[in-house]
Amino acid sequence: MCPEEYKPFNRNPPDEYHHLLHLFYSSRTPSENPAESTYTPPPKWIPNAMELDRAGVKFKKKKPPADNFLNITFERRKMKITPLLRLLKLCLTFRSGRMEIPPLQIYDYTGPLFQNLIAFEQCYDNTQMHITIYALFMDCIIDQAEDVRLLHLEGILEHKLSSDQAVAELFNKLGCQVYFDSKKNYLANQIEKVNKFYDSKWHKWLAALRRDYLSNPWAIISVLAAIFLLLLTVEQAVFSALSYIHHR
Repeated sequence: MCPEEYKPFNRNPPDEYHHLLHLFYSSRTPSENPAESTYTPPPKWIPNAMELDRAGVKFKKKKPPADNFLNITFERRKMKITPLLRLLKLCLTFRSGRMEIPPLQIYDYTGPLFQNLIAFEQCYDNTQMHITIYALFMDCIIDQAEDVRLLHLEGILEHKLSSDQAVAELFNKLGCQVYFDSKKNYLANQIEKVNKFYDSKWHKWLAALRRDYLSNPWAIISVLAAIFLLLLTVEQAVFSALSYIHHR
């Protein structure tokens, strides 16, 4: 578990730390307790990365400065319109989802390190369970090698393990039989927004349209040509109907 940049660490007096794991844990988690969430999360997390991608959610590497690897955000953004698509502006100015995740480097020792930090949070009630929530979140979006590959292509995950499948199995094991207090879920609001976006059939339809018909210039030209021919056909039908009515 290694973020690209280390944050400065100046916290409690040395005698307030129980052991080295406690000290390391404090250096990786936020200095201040997060604001209480106004949202009570249901017993539901989110789909994996590939499913979210097919629903129109785009994963992006969070740009610096990022506080730490825990700072995951989701927002709805307007889709960009290229000059070639000006004619379709009215039907392409819908919003897409954008999930920003700080980069994470994974090594052979990352799994045991996460397990120790999660065990620390399970044993001490006064922790905010940031590591546990993060691990459960990553377990949700990473089900198989394809999910790891998608996050890797976006610069979010870098690993030194034998395969992408090994990374997927690492996070899948971290999420097994882990207890957490839902009131301490610092990602509750983000999860709610992601689920609302994912549950929209309109977003899934629009994402399929972009993927199947607007993924390259030739496909876009074909769609424009089809729309143009459709408009000509409708226009011809309207004029034929008007001409028929006029001659009656």
